[in-house]
Amino acid sequence: MGRAPRRKSVVAKPLVSRSKVLATVFAGALICAVSCAQYALGQQSSRAELRAVVRLPFKHRGVSGSSHLPPLATTSRAYEIRPRSAILLGHVNAHGQRTAVRFQYGRTTSYGHISPRYVEEVVIGSRNEEVEETILCLRPKTTYHFRIVARNRSGTVFGRDRKFTTRPEIAGNVEPCVRE
Repeated sequence: MGRAPRRKSVVAKPLVSRSKVLATVFAGALICAVSCAQYALGQQSSRAELRAVVRLPFKHRGVSGSSHLPPLATTSRAYEIRPRSAILLGHVNAHGQRTAVRFQYGRTTSYGHISPRYVEEVVIGSRNEEVEETILCLRPKTTYHFRIVARNRSGTVFGRDRKFTTRPEIAGNVEPCVRE
């Protein structure tokens, strides 16, 4: 009796490496994030706002869920502008996470000031929430830049830069400057 023919053992090799699979998952999540961001921010969203929203946290074991998205932050406008004060308005979607919100402001886009100075406003929810902050001790007839900043455990997002100019001071009608 003869021997049975010897079969070659074949080791199956994966068609795609693990790094390519992860890269594909990352690209798909990125496309989804951009689409969701454009929908949430509307047609008027800037590239900077989209870039801020698309910084999703990824873990080695897969992509985190939607409850782990960084907040959406939109700098809206300044109103009730006076010689030494103004109210800043913005909107934040916290994506269901506890999110701290502040405004940065100053005479240049380097800002230099934050408000509130000591205690951040906290937003929790999954819809756009209106956030406003009164800033004091401004200079009359001066242009100020401002933006909203929202931070949660998934990331920090900066709203678009906006600006306003304080009104001139009327002689005899000087507003007192009282810091918070």
